[in-house]
Amino acid sequence: MKKHEIIFSIIKIPLDFLIIYYSFYIARNLREINDFLPWLHLQTQNIENQYLIWFALFWAFLQLLIFFIHWLYSIKISNSKIKEILDIIQYSIYGFLFFSIFAYFWKWVFYKVEIPRLVILFTFLLSMICIIFQRILLNNFQKLLLDYKIIEKRKMLLINNKFDEEITNILKDIKKANIYKIVWYLNKTQIENTKYKYLWDASDIEKTYNENKIDEILYIDSDFTSKEQYSLWDFSRILWLRYRYITNWFDVTKTNTIITLLNKIPVMEIKNTPIDAWARVIKRAIDLFLSIFLIILFIPLFLIVWILIKLEDPKWPIIYKNRR
Repeated sequence: MKKHEIIFSIIKIPLDFLIIYYSFYIARNLREINDFLPWLHLQTQNIENQYLIWFALFWAFLQLLIFFIHWLYSIKISNSKIKEILDIIQYSIYGFLFFSIFAYFWKWVFYKVEIPRLVILFTFLLSMICIIFQRILLNNFQKLLLDYKIIEKRKMLLINNKFDEEITNILKDIKKANIYKIVWYLNKTQIENTKYKYLWDASDIEKTYNENKIDEILYIDSDFTSKEQYSLWDFSRILWLRYRYITNWFDVTKTNTIITLLNKIPVMEIKNTPIDAWARVIKRAIDLFLSIFLIILFIPLFLIVWILIKLEDPKWPIIYKNRR
């Protein structure tokens, strides 16, 4: 995954939180001005800041949890922006319903102050509209950075044995997504009249990965046998490369596959590991903090070992390095 994908995914969390939190205060102020229901004239209701803050915090955390569970903070760039907006609407409604149930069924259990119904409704509408607007701005800003090559597109390797009209149309549709850069293709034999660089065999994938950081492999068609195709997929697992395919040859891995989109093209993706996207970020954070804590804890022991090593042989290295 690209660093900018992580950054843009992480930044959505505090922005969503602030939008939902301050939507409560804006909704409360709007309710004090007017009920905005011309066919009704409701009595003006108010709620003080000391109580409103707890409702705002609760809904903000609740909504973020619902978004997180339903992958609205996915690190991988989404091709379908319309689906993202529809998901925001759907799961904002879930948050609105859960909060409403809590507000009116748990009164006198957790709190004793009443929150006006219109404040809840206005908060729901304001936060949902502002989050959608925020997502549109972030997506357009990210697209702008990609267009001007300030941030890097995902580099894609094709496993492909022809570039006929059908394949060309698929590749054109992928390029329309504007987040992929198709650079190489892999096949047993080289294909003439194509602008993409040719890789001779699977060993070139590792070399190209180390030099240029391939992000993704797309299998379309090839001259490789089923055994060789399986080896290519297994190789992608070792390098933690995203592996997707359009054809249905991969019968040996029907489990652990999901349907994803390349712009408008439905493709099958073989998930390399359950430690993916946010799980990898969380694992990395835990690794760093836990390592720092344990290093500090064991510094006295390390010093003793260092002294003993040097007493036995001053030429011996203190830290043993070995690549696995």
